[in-house]
Amino acid sequence: SDLVDRKIAGASHVVTVSDYNVRHLIRSYPAASVTPLRRVYNGIDLDRFAYVPGRTGEPVILAVGRLVEKKGFADLIRAVAELRAAGRPVQCRIVGGGELENELRALITSLGVGELVTLTGPLPQAEVRDELERAHVFVAPCVVGSDGNADGLPTVLLEAMAIGTPCVSTDVTGITEAVRAGETGLVVPQHAPHELAGAILRLIDDPGYAAALAASARALIA
Repeated sequence: SDLVDRKIAGASHVVTVSDYNVRHLIRSYPAASVTPLRRVYNGIDLDRFAYVPGRTGEPVILAVGRLVEKKGFADLIRAVAELRAAGRPVQCRIVGGGELENELRALITSLGVGELVTLTGPLPQAEVRDELERAHVFVAPCVVGSDGNADGLPTVLLEAMAIGTPCVSTDVTGITEAVRAGETGLVVPQHAPHELAGAILRLIDDPGYAAALAASARALIA
């Protein structure tokens, strides 16, 4: 919008959280080619998000974020339904609140996965950290919304990587700058529940591979 372009023009410098965003700003706003523009990744307090390798007990999938379209949680719910249909039921916890709560609850009911998918509502940050430490897989199934809205690089994804939770995410915006396919996590296309289910299953079924990805992810975050 003109407002964003005016803000960039009036700034001494501009900071954004990913190389993708740098390219987007330069492509979208003339002032971004003039005003100094720098990428600074969100920093993570490594003491608060201490590395906890390995997970025990029955597998739990975790997702965290506002219940809005760009988070892609409907695709995760569909992936859980697909896993159950394949005889691989797995518990899934989605932490957060938002405008799509009723819609997501209706989807959970219609797919018959009420015993597998829990919408916890919003939780304090300390409890989110506890959830991350317990989860076997962290999923950020982000999509570009129908209105063009998209996550740049979700901070909670970086927190999961710091803690040592193996991650699956999508190939949108700047996410692959952190979740590098087959190196620091697994990457699937957006709007692809089948591929999402496969990636989740791979991490659950191969703990050694999951641990190696998690170790590389922690090293990258550090």
